[in-house]
Amino acid sequence: MDDLVAVREQAKRLNLTPVGSLGVVVRAYRVGHISLANAERHITDLHDVSSLFVTRAIAELAIQQLHKHSDQG
Repeated sequence: MDDLVAVREQAKRLNLTPVGSLGVVVRAYRVGHISLANAERHITDLHDVSSLFVTRAIAELAIQQLHKHSDQG
């Protein structure tokens, strides 16, 4: 459901914040559900293995967000 416009619009109407697959991985790391290494691997897999369209640049931005959070912790 990552990029389905109708789903994102409905979420906004319900006052929900739509979050894509990369955002779910970053959030799981931030709240301590997965390790930094696992989060990086999942993000890399979303680019390299998944059928989702994830560009290398976007995957790298998500990994930067992981490291930004790890530097703050």
